[in-house]
Amino acid sequence: MVIPSKLTHLEGLLNLFHDSAAGGYSGVPRTYRCIAANYYWKGMKKTAGLC
Repeated sequence: MVIPSKLTHLEGLLNLFHDSAAGGYSGVPRTYRCIAANYYWKGMKKTAGLC
């Protein structure tokens, strides 16, 4: 699913994947891969802290 990079809830989406009970804290690269499997937005790596 492609979502707008200016979406006001991006931080919430990142926190949801980062803090999920199923995954727990898995580090930035693993959290990024989980999000990228379902979502995309322009500048995604930068937003996730990988750049």
